[in-house]
Amino acid sequence: MHERRIHAPVTHEEMAQRIGASRATVTRLLSELRKNDLIRLEGTTLVIKNRPRVRSAGGALAAGASSPAAFF
Repeated sequence: MHERRIHAPVTHEEMAQRIGASRATVTRLLSELRKNDLIRLEGTTLVIKNRPRVRSAGGALAAGASSPAAFF
């Protein structure tokens, strides 16, 4: 499995602005992705364990957001 690491010290609000979603949506999405063991945080680094699964889960978890999975 290939992990992708994104070192980006950004807030949930900044992520939300980049993808056209609310901060609450980003927080909920990240929480669900962590709960489903698809991502983990290592300090300010976001580790994506399985990018295709994150992309498909992102669209389903954040219905109504413009495209949160595009951030990943």
